[in-house]
Amino acid sequence: MSAELRDPIINLAGLIDRYYGGAGRSGMRRYKELARDWRQRTFGRRTSVYFWTLYPLALIGLLMWTPGKWRFGEGLFFGMPGMAYLMLPDALMPEHIAVWQRGAWRAGHSEGAQAAPPGGVADPT
Repeated sequence: MSAELRDPIINLAGLIDRYYGGAGRSGMRRYKELARDWRQRTFGRRTSVYFWTLYPLALIGLLMWTPGKWRFGEGLFFGMPGMAYLMLPDALMPEHIAVWQRGAWRAGHSEGAQAAPPGGVADPT
């Protein structure tokens, strides 16, 4: 996707997030900013590009040169590193960053609890 097309889409997504994010939106924005910076410092800026370029190439290469009865094993073999790549940064993230995400979740949950109590009718006062 070209930069001319991508930038307006990102700006629109940021605009929607800013005005319609609900409770905890500033905490979630802060979490996303801190998490992005931490990932770039820890894993590097281009790690994702390298991984997601080599990953499908290796998968396609392996699928082309192995028998069909190995497909399940290959799926497991390639599924595990793919999921590990997606989950590992969240598992290793420092506590001072993760607390921003939990705080944003709690703010959204508490606002919802205040707006619609368990009885089903909100207090008009």
